[in-house]
Amino acid sequence: MVYKLYGTPGSLYTAKVRSYLIKQGLAFENRSIGDAHYRQSIMPQVGRWIMPVLETPDGTLIQDGSVIIDTLEATGQGRWPTFPQTPRHRVISQIFELFGGEGLLRPAMHYRWNFDAINQPFLKRDFIATLAPGVSGEEGEAVYANASRRMRAAMASFGVSEASIPAVEAAWEQFLDLFDAHLAHAPYLLGGYPTLGDYGLVGPLYAHLSRDTHPGQIMKQRAWRVWRWVERMQAADLDTVEYGHP
Repeated sequence: MVYKLYGTPGSLYTAKVRSYLIKQGLAFENRSIGDAHYRQSIMPQVGRWIMPVLETPDGTLIQDGSVIIDTLEATGQGRWPTFPQTPRHRVISQIFELFGGEGLLRPAMHYRWNFDAINQPFLKRDFIATLAPGVSGEEGEAVYANASRRMRAAMASFGVSEASIPAVEAAWEQFLDLFDAHLAHAPYLLGGYPTLGDYGLVGPLYAHLSRDTHPGQIMKQRAWRVWRWVERMQAADLDTVEYGHP
């Protein structure tokens, strides 16, 4: 039984679902939203251009990262419980899922789109390769320009401005320091295996803030344990060797 995940490597919400599928040991294929099947079959059924979309083995389409995780959890196929059992831990996990998907949007967008001299060589190639596979030259440049324009407008609508940037950067650095300190004692947010809060956080932390050139360098230099956690969230096993676990 193989699922198909439609999205892009640099998509925040796709990263959340991809990490869940990897950690839970569910067989899946990465599919680009730039391929013909997505445009001709998936998008008309969903009703708009959006990601991620999960296609189940029986052809059912599920859209929205949280809905995908809820639906798959109900099948009981996963290796570890995504939803903590105690009320307190469950609430904490849900808060961090929300924080990852909403609270970290500002640093994710700021560190992607406001450092063109460092980020753009990588972003341009990455966006063109996933949004329009096989396209190059002026056509590829136009694909990137259109995507960049839309995302920069979204960044402004999320509240990233000249006035807010100092607060965005200070909050991001504080989060990195706090999460790095927490990870000195446990490999995941709430202990020895990933839960919902981890999947919420990994969306921005992987897709934007570790994968993009400038924020990735900041993370590696300032918060090595956070970078390792991002890497750990892409591993099929628990990947906890530095904690004394196999």
